[in-house]
Amino acid sequence: MSATKTRHTCGGPAFGRLIKGCPRCDELAGGAPPVTWKNSARDRARREAEDRAWIAEHFASARHNDPGHRDWCGPVCTFGDW
Repeated sequence: MSATKTRHTCGGPAFGRLIKGCPRCDELAGGAPPVTWKNSARDRARREAEDRAWIAEHFASARHNDPGHRDWCGPVCTFGDW
């Protein structure tokens, strides 16, 4: 979450409309960034996409597919299972 300590006295913007006289609404109207959550759906989707790409890269690599490197993965590859 961003580092704001100012709170809405209006109960929060209704349908995105800012209320004049509310300290937090006045900050937002003045250009302050909105509060962001660390585990938002967008961040979670980005992390999941990165994980899928990382796992796909492993399974496409020579370390996984070349019989000479089978000792690295073992008989059953559990890469990405955590």
